[in-house]
Amino acid sequence: MKNNIIKVRGDRIIGFVFLIPVLILIMFVSYIPFIWNLVLSFQQWDGFLNRKWIGFKNYTHLIHDQTALISFYHSAYLGVGITLFSVTIGILLAAFIYPLGAKEGAFFRFTLFTPSMVPSSIIAILFTFIFSPTGVLNQALESIGLKSLTHVWLGEPSTVLPSIVVVDVYKNMGITMMLCFTAMQMIPKSLFEASKLEGISYVRQFVLIVLPLIKPIIQLCVVLTLISAFRTFDSVRILTNGGPGTMSKTVSMYMIDSAFSYNQFGYAASMGALFTGMLLLTVLVARRLLRGESYEY
Repeated sequence: MKNNIIKVRGDRIIGFVFLIPVLILIMFVSYIPFIWNLVLSFQQWDGFLNRKWIGFKNYTHLIHDQTALISFYHSAYLGVGITLFSVTIGILLAAFIYPLGAKEGAFFRFTLFTPSMVPSSIIAILFTFIFSPTGVLNQALESIGLKSLTHVWLGEPSTVLPSIVVVDVYKNMGITMMLCFTAMQMIPKSLFEASKLEGISYVRQFVLIVLPLIKPIIQLCVVLTLISAFRTFDSVRILTNGGPGTMSKTVSMYMIDSAFSYNQFGYAASMGALFTGMLLLTVLVARRLLRGESYEY
């Protein structure tokens, strides 16, 4: 008994020793910069001279800055929109692929997951040709007699944000599809066979059996996609550069402009701190809404 206790303690010590380098790395690349950014948000600094403590002035300025408020709205719009459609479409794709044969399923998994492996910048450049006024989408609409539906997709206030959502959904849906498909593979076949004997269709099987059992994976997908979508930068920078005007400017873009174009590092830090709080709150709400019972099978 005593030897077992010593062995367990020894294993814990060895594990902790191996974790030390990772903990140090995480501390220096995450926690220390976050604390420094939080302190900087209460200061005025142009990047060169001594910093000046100004209290909550950056935050009061932020509340009255219309461009900042619009950028927060755009980031929230993109975050919620991309997450909602990416997760929903990913789950439906997983449901479609699951009953297929091995070869067909492998082909569709590879095809649908490939966009998630391609850099965001490449995907965005591809869609600039699709959404351009003379691009593939408008030409396709004209060819089938729907010229009235053509738009300057990235140049009109009513279509620019939905167009960016489409681009990021195309890139992110494959991750949800793959994670949900993997989770479905872990469900015992006997559950499907028993329900099939009861005359339950595949659609009802998916709703009544699969969704409750893969709910923890769906929650994980929502959290990961929310964090990624709220920080959308590459696609917006390449597709619209925040335009037309400020119709697609996000918090990330406005932070960079404030810090490196106008040397308002303290103001940019206050945006970062507030944006982090908004993202954490959104993630907590999403986890709360998606929490449920744990099933053993």
